[in-house]
Amino acid sequence: AAAPEPANAAGPENLAYLLHTSGTTGRPKGVEVTRAALGHLIAHHRALLFPPSEQRAQSTHLHVAHTASFTFDAALDQLSWLFGGHTVHVYDAAVTGDALAFLDALAEDGIDVLDSTPSLAGVLVEFGLLQLPAPSTLILGGETLPASLWHDVVASGKLAWNLYGPTESTVDAVAAPVAGQTPTIGRPLAGLTAHLLDTDLQPVPDGETGELYLGGPQLARGYRAHPIETATRFVADPFTPGGRLYRTGDLARWEPGVGYLLLGRADDQVEIRGQRVEPAEVEALLHEVPGVAGAVVGVQGRDEDASLVAHVVPSRGAR
Repeated sequence: AAAPEPANAAGPENLAYLLHTSGTTGRPKGVEVTRAALGHLIAHHRALLFPPSEQRAQSTHLHVAHTASFTFDAALDQLSWLFGGHTVHVYDAAVTGDALAFLDALAEDGIDVLDSTPSLAGVLVEFGLLQLPAPSTLILGGETLPASLWHDVVASGKLAWNLYGPTESTVDAVAAPVAGQTPTIGRPLAGLTAHLLDTDLQPVPDGETGELYLGGPQLARGYRAHPIETATRFVADPFTPGGRLYRTGDLARWEPGVGYLLLGRADDQVEIRGQRVEPAEVEALLHEVPGVAGAVVGVQGRDEDASLVAHVVPSRGAR
């Protein structure tokens, strides 16, 4: 606090980070996220997630597991607990890739909060995670939460949250407590908006399927050096003069009293263990490989068992 204010102190609209996500050209797109957007996310989590987690653990000083790669924006969610004065334990893949060793580490370090993808949580559940007294809070996000895992968590009685949001809306935009019988991503974070729209950007009735659009102070600036792609995905908000909406590409339905239910993708984008992938991007790279005349990429399996599979056609004479 005694340090002088630097002359070039960054303001809310300055860039907080640049995170690259998938692109159909074979070249990833850099998403530009501002300090204001990141600050809004952290303020929301401090209000929504921290107090009930402290109450459940009966402590104001929590130990939180950091499991995400730093190339995955979920890493910022897990670091945000530092702003509440909590301790964050960073685990590498050598630990998180061994379920029994990871469960031992969680117990040894006295972890109160586990924030992970459903894929990782599902493996840990198979090895007894939900039968352990700690962690007392689970935070799940980064990919679709399977109904089977949802019901297992509900039956365990643990405090749990399901978080949803693309990189372009600063990690999380919609949240739901894992409770009840219907798996849902819930409702928008405070201060954010969500709309289910048809192809003419008109709202669809409750109970009907539409594409999910997000708005509010957590939207990224856009894609670095990709103005056309930015204009395609970040569109004018027809409900707020001067506002913008981000087109997620996710199909959803609004269930009154429950929240938004995810129903799949409106485009060809897929998720593999929490990583968003455009199959066309992989195809574009394969076409650059000498001897490859054609390539088609798709997904085999579902949820945590999903794999990306490529079929290639060799050029004449190539092996």
